[in-house]
Amino acid sequence: MGDNIKHHILVIDDEKIVAGSIERTLRAHDFNVAVATSGVEGLNAARRHRPDLVVLDVLMPGMDGFEVCRQIRADPLLNEMPILFLTARSKPEDRVLGLRAGADDYLTKPFNVDELVLRIRAILRRVIAKQIPAAMTSNKLNVRSLILDCESFTADNGTGPVPLTPVQFDLLYFLMSRPGEVFSPAKLLHDVWDYPFDAGSPDLVRVHVKNLREKIEPDPALSLFVTIQASLRAHFAKQSRSHFEIASSQRTLLAMTKWLSCYTLQLLMQSRPAWISILAGFYFLATLYRF
Repeated sequence: MGDNIKHHILVIDDEKIVAGSIERTLRAHDFNVAVATSGVEGLNAARRHRPDLVVLDVLMPGMDGFEVCRQIRADPLLNEMPILFLTARSKPEDRVLGLRAGADDYLTKPFNVDELVLRIRAILRRVIAKQIPAAMTSNKLNVRSLILDCESFTADNGTGPVPLTPVQFDLLYFLMSRPGEVFSPAKLLHDVWDYPFDAGSPDLVRVHVKNLREKIEPDPALSLFVTIQASLRAHFAKQSRSHFEIASSQRTLLAMTKWLSCYTLQLLMQSRPAWISILAGFYFLATLYRF
């Protein structure tokens, strides 16, 4: 694929009016478009035409979009084909199901046509970048005990190479290239996947990071390599100290602070006038609320 050729998009949606509208929009933006109106028809069209990207609905009779996505990912000839879900199913758990099935992106109806085109172009740019000859990129990244192979698109934490999806590879390459730095969801969406800063959802980042950790972490519960903080910021660990050890230290400090607050309150209540006891009580409650 290159910038001087038209990209081929396959739209799979059982609602013919919606599919026709998407087709006209994409053709107006210089894409070649084919339409399928069922999951089975769409899967056969994907195998027959090998499109550059699939725009896929979820709610279809017979084979739904999630199953179409799973079968594409299970087919050795199709498994790297980019998939963008475009569906009315907008709950967070639906997004998780779609991304876990192997989708590259998830957009809900009703949608903005400009955003749809931007997301498609962003995915296609990533695919083109991945096709750069290996001689033009560094062969491997090695941070701590994790090795990222840029030729085979695998990660090895010492237990053997694990294949990564294009989305997972892009995310891990970005984080390993900047060990120790912390990134917001908006920053990751923009810098890794070329999203505009006002587009995309933190849920996308959360799910992609979770899926990546399940592949590369010896024990995903300990966050040895990639950590998601409570504020939904992600970073690749540079130091050997684990997230578990840091959390344990914070819990110890919290317990000591609460104990000192209780002890101070007891002393004040025993030896001071009533108004000081009242103030001390307010201080005690505020301290507990803060933690």
